[in-house]
Amino acid sequence: MPQLDAIRETARSDLCNVLDSMPGDKVLILDDQIIGPLGLVAPSALLKEHGVCKVFKLSDKTFDTSISNVLYIVRPRMHLMKWIANQIKYWNIQKQNLEKKSGITSNDKNSERKKVSTSSEEEFGVPTNFSVFLVPRKTLICEKILTELGVYGDLTIEEFPLDLIVFDPYILSMEISTSFKECTIDGDFSSLYYVARSIMKLQTYYGLIPNVKYIGGNAKHVYDMMMRMKKQVGSQVFSVVPEINTLILLDRNIDLITPMLTQLTYEGLIDEVLGGIKNSLFETDKAPEAKGAKKKVLLNSSDRVFDRVRHLNQQHVAIGLQEKAKEIDEKMKEKEEIKQSIEKIKKFTKELPILQEDKKNLEMHINIMQQLRGIIGKIPFRRSIQIQMGLLEDDEKGVLDYIEECIDRQQPLVNVLRIICLYSLINGGIKTKNYDFIRKEIIQSYGLESMLTLNNLEKVGMLKRYDGKTNWGVLKKQLNLFDEKVMEKPEEEAMSDPHVVYNGYCPITVALVDQAVNDERGWKKIETTLNNISSKYGEEVQKGSQETQLGKKVVLVYFIGGVTFSELAAISYLNERSNDCEFIVATTKLINGSSFIEALMDDCGNGFKRRAMNHPGLLGEAIRIDSPNNSPSVDQ
Repeated sequence: MPQLDAIRETARSDLCNVLDSMPGDKVLILDDQIIGPLGLVAPSALLKEHGVCKVFKLSDKTFDTSISNVLYIVRPRMHLMKWIANQIKYWNIQKQNLEKKSGITSNDKNSERKKVSTSSEEEFGVPTNFSVFLVPRKTLICEKILTELGVYGDLTIEEFPLDLIVFDPYILSMEISTSFKECTIDGDFSSLYYVARSIMKLQTYYGLIPNVKYIGGNAKHVYDMMMRMKKQVGSQVFSVVPEINTLILLDRNIDLITPMLTQLTYEGLIDEVLGGIKNSLFETDKAPEAKGAKKKVLLNSSDRVFDRVRHLNQQHVAIGLQEKAKEIDEKMKEKEEIKQSIEKIKKFTKELPILQEDKKNLEMHINIMQQLRGIIGKIPFRRSIQIQMGLLEDDEKGVLDYIEECIDRQQPLVNVLRIICLYSLINGGIKTKNYDFIRKEIIQSYGLESMLTLNNLEKVGMLKRYDGKTNWGVLKKQLNLFDEKVMEKPEEEAMSDPHVVYNGYCPITVALVDQAVNDERGWKKIETTLNNISSKYGEEVQKGSQETQLGKKVVLVYFIGGVTFSELAAISYLNERSNDCEFIVATTKLINGSSFIEALMDDCGNGFKRRAMNHPGLLGEAIRIDSPNNSPSVDQ
């Protein structure tokens, strides 16, 4: 398995170069989509080492600061450019007012008066130097907006090529939440360029990937861009022996069913029902040191207890925690047996802090699991799962009544839309009479704003009138997507079966990955099935590539449009089952069904999104954000 440290170090080095491009003390202003990912790249201490005195979240409000240097790191979004221009204009007016008070005019060329003006700015604190870094690249539209708003000449604008961020030793994400919507609804394919560029960057580190497989329109688009980029730079750039044997590009459009299902793994449930995992951070009051107050904890492979149970179906988590508790107890008992050996005492002394950390984390995860049990054991949750499993098994009984009941009870709109979309996707649409009734009920119950979201879901194909065509039955049979007996298997056997993550359902994406790497003929064996999924698929060998290193073949699976934690779990099960393959997963965004639909919603500026989600929406940033009185903090 290739080490991903090079990616992490490059991102950190690039960030340091961005910060050092503006010498001296500075204010750092980030948009809310950058805050969390940047926290995974660099801790707050590193920012301070490079002159960052304060960090603010970018908003449409202005604020005062006594620091003359202001550095923005933001996504290339039009509304963000307007906010930046608004703030720069505010500070320019402050500067002009200071000049007037000092008796200096803007056209004064006298050097002595300029010195007086500069002294006044420093004394009263007015920002005068502005830099904007766009992530992951500059765009002409952003430059045009800044020009039209009259501030382009007051700032320098550059790009910060931050693309894939290392979340875990085998998980990479670009964290572009709008990628799917931009490609499918807005007709903006810039995120696909970022995906292609990120793959080219990976190949400079780990060699030219010999085998490439893709399925779905956006995946084909990325593959074509990769080939053009390779032609421009030449194969000689990728001179190292390849460490990755196969790249599989998966367009989220080929499997919209999976995100609509409620995740049932430990990590997936935390993400679904306890407020969400944002940038590997989870806010909980169950940590022993929290003392009843909510605290952000890191959930990744550095937590050895979490790493043991994260991918387990909720029915198996208790057993996993018991095994970990037994393992910790046995290690702790060893101290009674090592009194006569200096070497053993030294070894145990080194292990003791790790064991103490494991013991603390074990207590936390037992408490979190008890909290989850209190939710998933209740009738509303169980009924929701029952309806979902029924749909997967072609049993529509009670589905329409359940949808109507959820609307009448004013359940969060996103929850209602998930079950409606699941029903539509599996059945090839909803009969016109029922479709019109559901649409009318939603608009009456959740307001006219919901029409925009319904229209977007229709454009994507997640919601439509029944047209007599459905390929679910064919796919389920040919790809073996459902195994109703999997939950009866012993845990050891179930741990290598991806069906276990959804109580019997294996995600379409994971079934395709399994077929691609575990069958000698690859996808050629299921070409008829692939045509039922997408007409755009292929298996290619990159010219100029070398033989990969000996040992297990490394497969990079790239989800374009987002991946759920349960799909990550299912791929980890393929890891357990395979004798000759290891998997790395990259994605444009780590998602669940709610965040996926949220990204498709048009915010009408009246809090519609927040009401539709009906949860506080954690940002999960690792960087401390300052909050002056007139500038909102991240937590507000």
